[in-house]
Amino acid sequence: MFILEFLFNEPILAFVVGSLLAIAVYKMQLLLCRKAKHLQIKLVPLYLFLALFVFLALLYVGVFTGRSEGLANVNELVAFILAIAFGIPFIGVCAAWVVHWRAMQQAQVNS
Repeated sequence: MFILEFLFNEPILAFVVGSLLAIAVYKMQLLLCRKAKHLQIKLVPLYLFLALFVFLALLYVGVFTGRSEGLANVNELVAFILAIAFGIPFIGVCAAWVVHWRAMQQAQVNS
């Protein structure tokens, strides 16, 4: 809960945390794309982000809390801030796939 409290005190930090995670996830995904042999292994970060986005959608709807009207906006706010913090690293995963795809195209052209 410390991380959520930290993000709520300064919402701009969600962008900073997301950007740092994007760099780390980009490097991890690019390493997986280059070294892993099976496609299922290469897609593990995408599966994790898909599960995370499903969790955020359920959090936004309010599945994890009771139906009190006072907490409805809080669920939406938490889901929105976490979506920003984890949506930016998803761009890093997509960028790594684009770099890998371009490298594979370049290798086919050169051979």
